Amino acid sequence: MRKTWLLGLLLILGLCSGLLAQTLEYAFSATQGTYTPITGGILLGTDSSDDQRFVDPAVPEGGTTTTGPGFDIGFSFTFNGAIFDRLAVNNNGWISLGQSALTPSVNNSSTSGYTPISSAVAISPEILYNRIAGFARDIQAQAGATLRLQTIGSAPNRVCVIQWEN
Repeated sequence: MRKTWLLGLLLILGLCSGLLAQTLEYAFSATQGTYTPITGGILLGTDSSDDQRFVDPAVPEGGTTTTGPGFDIGFSFTFNGAIFDRLAVNNNGWISLGQSALTPSVNNSSTSGYTPISSAVAISPEILYNRIAGFARDIQAQAGATLRLQTIGSAPNRVCVIQWEN
């Protein structure tokens, strides 16, 4: 079975850098097309990954570390009234948003790896509480599974795609 999730509604296609909006104002629209897996970008984890957090490009196999420099998504975008240009991935189907100007740039801490939005973990600065939960379930890789992060397209239509294929 193939599952693909596009990072934060395609991170609003990178077009919203000048817009300010609240989460409830984002729209979702579904389209049909031919599935074409991404093959480039950064391969995260292995086909036995379970509960890994990916917070540092220097450690693509992931681990339990919850903070780090994050992954550069290749453009800035506005989400929840703040501008983000980095992210961390949790292989349970969710991401944490971050800013390159901060140290650490991302914080993927959560009281549960499966319920990141309702987490009670104290995070400072509060801007690093911003998350997008595509699945937010106990997801474990199987033989042949891949998790990839790739930014595609050219400005102003760049898209950061996170693909979990199992």
